[in-house]
Amino acid sequence: MTEEARNLDLADRYLNAHSSKYLLKANKIRESYDNMILFSKDQDENKLNIHEMATMWFEHHCGMAHLRLGDHRNALK
Repeated sequence: MTEEARNLDLADRYLNAHSSKYLLKANKIRESYDNMILFSKDQDENKLNIHEMATMWFEHHCGMAHLRLGDHRNALK
């Protein structure tokens, strides 16, 4: 449902973040990362600037998704 809302307005940062959060809750880490990188300033380098975007929640939810998948190394990273 949140992905459908995000597709209605791809320039809306709130809907993008909301969709990314729910993708992480569904353990879809790559899809969530791809959504968040749309608003990153280093989009051309394919790096996500979480600190500059003030989205520390992304690191937390990403770590929890890795933990649920049993990937302890990336969960701690």
